[in-house]
Amino acid sequence: TTKKDYTNCLMNQVLPGLGGYTPLEDFTWGRTHLDGRTGRRIVLDWKKAIEKRAPVQSDKALMVLRQVFDYAIDQGWLETPNPALGSKHSKAKHQVEHHPCIEWDELPLFFERLQKNEPNGSFAVVSAVKVLFLTFLRVNSLSGLRWDELDLEKDVWVVPASRMKNRKEFLVPLTDPLKDVLEQLRELNGDQEYAFFTGRIGKYPHMNPSSINAHLIKMGYKGMLVGHGVRQLPMTYGQDILKYPSEVIQRQLSHTIGDKVRQAYDSSQMLDERRGFMIAWSDAMLERGLIV
Repeated sequence: TTKKDYTNCLMNQVLPGLGGYTPLEDFTWGRTHLDGRTGRRIVLDWKKAIEKRAPVQSDKALMVLRQVFDYAIDQGWLETPNPALGSKHSKAKHQVEHHPCIEWDELPLFFERLQKNEPNGSFAVVSAVKVLFLTFLRVNSLSGLRWDELDLEKDVWVVPASRMKNRKEFLVPLTDPLKDVLEQLRELNGDQEYAFFTGRIGKYPHMNPSSINAHLIKMGYKGMLVGHGVRQLPMTYGQDILKYPSEVIQRQLSHTIGDKVRQAYDSSQMLDERRGFMIAWSDAMLERGLIV
């Protein structure tokens, strides 16, 4: 996926903007051209043009170009310094927009509306929203659940690496409320491969991941809540209200912990601690009004 992403960046941003047939030496940092610009200035002007329409993409494009020039320098085709060097001055000046999420005190009303299901969403989609709040998985990881991923002997849901952002297999402890939701879903889709099977013909053999956000919008939460935003809840209230340490919660969020050295040598999963947190979290969701 990274290779495809970088290739698209090169073909759609770098080559059209800088010219695929431009000699490398034209980008030499201090080389002055007829228009008075140096190689460095040409690169920065190119990035600024992208930044006007896509700030985040402009930073990525500069990073990809920097790698291209690093290779050229290593091969002796371009003089140092790298004209696509990143700096605090070249970084796009944009404000990061966080995924919207409701507050802890707003959960009872939300769960009441979810249970009423006024948008008349399918049982699979409503169940997926409940699983989302019980597991705070990313919607792409959640929507493709297959029944054979549930290890009932070990009481875990084994999410395959192919559906995880970090491409590593991930374990979700199965709490009683989560199992209740899944068992009701099994009564409907137990004869299907996928738990969130909807019967609709489309891009996916299961519920479209976008169905969760679409249902939240139909519930009246447009601009107030998205599926990914739910991940903010355990990180904030898991610490403030349930008093669990940040590291336990972050591991259950599948966040990377520590620097590269720790990542290389620390293979612990803290599964017992995570299971305790997930039980406490599920109980808290029930107290907030979630009906399973």
